Amino acid sequence: METATDNLPAVQRITTVTEKITSNLPRLQKGNEIAMTELKEIQAMTIENDDQETLVIEKLTKVRSVYQKVNALRVEITGPIDELKDFLMTFERSIDDRGKDNEYAKAKQVVTDYQQKKLDEKKKAEILAEQIKQLSIYKAEIKAGVGRQLAQMLAGQIKNITDRMYEWEKSINLENFEGKVKGLNTPREYKLDEAKYNACFHTNFNKSFLMNDELTKEYVESLKAEHPYKQFNDTYVTQVVEIVNGYRAKMPDVKHQLEAAKQNAEKEKERLANLEAERNKTNAMLDEQLSQAVKSVEDSKDMDKMEAEFVSQAQTQDLSAGPVKKEALFEDELKWLKPLQEVIAVVASSGVIGTIKKKNGKEYIDGVQFWLTKLEAIDKPVSGIVLKEVPKTIVRSKV
Repeated sequence: METATDNLPAVQRITTVTEKITSNLPRLQKGNEIAMTELKEIQAMTIENDDQETLVIEKLTKVRSVYQKVNALRVEITGPIDELKDFLMTFERSIDDRGKDNEYAKAKQVVTDYQQKKLDEKKKAEILAEQIKQLSIYKAEIKAGVGRQLAQMLAGQIKNITDRMYEWEKSINLENFEGKVKGLNTPREYKLDEAKYNACFHTNFNKSFLMNDELTKEYVESLKAEHPYKQFNDTYVTQVVEIVNGYRAKMPDVKHQLEAAKQNAEKEKERLANLEAERNKTNAMLDEQLSQAVKSVEDSKDMDKMEAEFVSQAQTQDLSAGPVKKEALFEDELKWLKPLQEVIAVVASSGVIGTIKKKNGKEYIDGVQFWLTKLEAIDKPVSGIVLKEVPKTIVRSKV
């Protein structure tokens, strides 16, 4: 009864394999014995002259001829089997999950394309989040720079008042005392120099590609809402009034000191020394206030940077693209030499390659041998490489 497989050429030919095994196997064994006898004889020899070399080459030529006959006999048996195997494998090649270009791979690519899309979106979101973070950090630096300028400006303006009052008291004497006290007690309006306040909001900062000059200027100007002039003016006026009132309150004591020092030069020296010490104490206090103000600015900057980091993490923490792997590619395949040299150096120094030899300890690993073979072909010297001349043995009967 005929079956569907009877019409398949590979199946039809396999029916002759048993016959071929029966007829060819003794000849295969005999051919192998003849060749092995010749090869063992050659291995036991040491060539001393050209005649012996000719004899050995003739023997090798004979072995090669025997091999060709043995191979042909073997193919008569395995050929149909190989054809059948190849035919049967057609049913699995297209669905093999290890295939590179089969139907399974094409179907798998649908998933890969989607995962690549998610990965690209994740990378894009991470880049955007990083840019936003860096912009926030840049703004924090600008904000801190303005804050430091304002603190230094305010401290400087108040210190100017203390220095002027020091010089004022230093120049006082009994003759001009009444006039100076009258001037001191004259009511006047104190006001922080607004031009100096505005000068703190400059744009002389390190530039960033994240903000152009116009946007930087707008941001710096917006900081005035956070650091209003009124706030600094009120602080300035309060401290100046406190300083002036302090001088007003001590004028009776100053007059007493001047009267005591009128006939005693040592007393005047003592008064001036005390005045100098008082000014130094006041300046030290102002320096400490400035230090605390700057520290507050720096602390605020650190908090702003920390917040930028948290925001960046929040923007990307829920993004997922599934498992990923690395694929190394040349940026420019026309400029591959230097990058490849660096790749070899990095991989070699990492320790992932223990040796450049194969497990047999004789041959180089394929990646190394590839380049050595190319070097052998062009025959150019390279430092650290020996181009050793070895026999190129050609087995051919000599006529």
